[in-house]
Amino acid sequence: MEKKCIIVGSGYDLTGRGLGERIDAGEFGDVIRISRRYGETEDVGVRTDVMFTFMKELWDRWCVRQLGMEQPLPYGKLVV
Repeated sequence: MEKKCIIVGSGYDLTGRGLGERIDAGEFGDVIRISRRYGETEDVGVRTDVMFTFMKELWDRWCVRQLGMEQPLPYGKLVV
């Protein structure tokens, strides 16, 4: 069975594209994020199945500061 995934990096390529809802809905498959996320949630979504980061604390701080969240966004698997 073929599986799809989307890799959301730390660049600005998705800025202004409005793909966040489609990413979160799974249209592109599993969501793999590299480092922290840049952009508005309407462009990059919030769903995260796999998070690649060199420091978990940076991800947690980014979620709280940039998104104003009380808790960091959840992820299915963390690769440090």
